[in-house]
Amino acid sequence: MDSPITIVDTEDENPTETPLPGLTARQALTTDQATTFRLELRSAVSNTWVSHPNWASYGVVRQGRLGISYREDGSESTLEASTGDCFQVPTGVDHRFEVLGEEPVICLAAFVGSGPLFELVDDPQPAAEPPQVASRETFVPTAKLENLTRLMAFPEAPVQQVIGHAEGQIASEWHHHGDNDVCGYLIRGAGYVDDGSEEPKLASTGSWFHIPAGVVHRDVNPRDDEQDYVLWLTGSEPRIVYESDGE
Repeated sequence: MDSPITIVDTEDENPTETPLPGLTARQALTTDQATTFRLELRSAVSNTWVSHPNWASYGVVRQGRLGISYREDGSESTLEASTGDCFQVPTGVDHRFEVLGEEPVICLAAFVGSGPLFELVDDPQPAAEPPQVASRETFVPTAKLENLTRLMAFPEAPVQQVIGHAEGQIASEWHHHGDNDVCGYLIRGAGYVDDGSEEPKLASTGSWFHIPAGVVHRDVNPRDDEQDYVLWLTGSEPRIVYESDGE
């Protein structure tokens, strides 16, 4: 059977125009529930206020130090996210990004919603729900899968953002993710999603992947090298449904 799993490699990302000076966006995955991007921010982005009118964004910083500023109680507040930290910006929040340091900031991000992605803001308003930043020491375990370490950044958020790790030569048990679409990015290593297909597609470092809702599968690392990845699950509970086999 043909596999429903999608793999998008770095060279297949699509450049996307944005109204923000200093922001380079490359679109990777588009599903009914989310769109994922690789974002590179340079210092010119720092003076521009923006909103995502009908989108919430969830990201992880892969390089550099990112400032996220927003209005609160008549003043401006700024959160800092460093390499390895996760962030989320709720729908419609006026904010601006700032590059803190000399090197550009590179982020991987999932936007969940619909409509225009960016709207420039001349008069930023106070945030009804402020952005958040989480570092690894505040991540909490999510539902267990055999042979995998999986931590989530924002346990109460509508989208579950997971930072995962696998040792070499392992496979998880069979499972699916209910009504959750799963978008992911392989930070390090290689692996494939075994959905019963004769020739499952191999993802390697820098690959994006999409697992549609309800697809029974197991996560496999066929190599000796360890594996690190980030996931965005964009549905509702339960996030994992265990299956006795691959049927």
